[in-house]
Amino acid sequence: MCGIAGFSRSEGKSSLPSSLDVAHALWLSIESRGRDATGGAWVDRDGNFWYAKEPTLARNFTTEIDPDSPMAILHTRAATTGSPKDNRNNHPIVRSGVALTHNGVVRNHRKVMDKYQIEAEAEVDSEVFAAMIGERPGKIYDRLRL
Repeated sequence: MCGIAGFSRSEGKSSLPSSLDVAHALWLSIESRGRDATGGAWVDRDGNFWYAKEPTLARNFTTEIDPDSPMAILHTRAATTGSPKDNRNNHPIVRSGVALTHNGVVRNHRKVMDKYQIEAEAEVDSEVFAAMIGERPGKIYDRLRL
């Protein structure tokens, strides 16, 4: 299954390693959980949202996170549904303002997407969560009951 890690930094802690160094160390520590793709989403020091992902090992992932980023979520993928060669299937899944990572398999994702008329943008099963949260806010729990 996939690897998920993240951090949230307190302001004014200049003695801490840079966010970039923390992110790279975390990616390396979860690489064994997923070797098909690596990605992450973060906020820079100005509050802007960024994300990057690619079908590569964590040790080869070269994205540069803002060294002062206050938070990030990181992912290494062990592919289930959807080829990692198609980067739309890799995590984070970004849809309608939601950046989501997931560890596991959603066996009924097509049934849920059909029921709620959600158009797939990728083949990955995790996409259903990002779509339900980002595009169908409100009574998410009621909607997930089949």
